[in-house]
Amino acid sequence: MRAISVSRDIVATPRELFDVLRDPDRHAELDGSGMLRGRPQGPSPLGPGDRFSMGMAQGRIAYRSVNVVVEYEKDRLIAWETWGELRGWSAGSAGATS
Repeated sequence: MRAISVSRDIVATPRELFDVLRDPDRHAELDGSGMLRGRPQGPSPLGPGDRFSMGMAQGRIAYRSVNVVVEYEKDRLIAWETWGELRGWSAGSAGATS
């Protein structure tokens, strides 16, 4: 597996940066991987316990990331847990399901 690292200096106040992180529609502004695809589904702005999903692509594999906000302190901290869902595929199967 290859690792990719991207860094960027952002001239913004903590609140301005937090506003981007709380709004899934703006996550592409920070995406250094180019994997985000389409529009997110879920609430905006995000808050504690909120669930949202994003269209993603890694190579030719398209999937949705499902995310739940697990830590939150207004204008200071936001963290979400993420997993992927592939249409027609189950993690417990050996391949595609019908």
